[in-house]
Amino acid sequence: MQSLHNNGSWGWLDVYINSLQIREKVRIMPTATLTSKGQVTIPKKIREKLGLKPGDKLRFELNEQGKLEVSTKTYSIMDTAGILYRPGQKAKTVEEMDEGIAEYLREKYKK
Repeated sequence: MQSLHNNGSWGWLDVYINSLQIREKVRIMPTATLTSKGQVTIPKKIREKLGLKPGDKLRFELNEQGKLEVSTKTYSIMDTAGILYRPGQKAKTVEEMDEGIAEYLREKYKK
């Protein structure tokens, strides 16, 4: 999880990896403009520090002090549900999958 704390034109970028917190002082834009479509441009240095790329999801939360916290969305195993589905393709049984794997390995390691 990453979060950014603004203090004028400088701020602290906190990056959390597991339980380790890394804090870096970064120069930030003190303001951003909200467009009529509700969009805000995240400064390039911030995008780079957070490793953001087009299409990434961000989470916006108001903390107890009323400050906005922005973090990258984390994904759960449930986000992968249905990624192997192919319209019109019959689902395989566990036995059919096991046989397919065994056949692949026989061919791969055939001497």
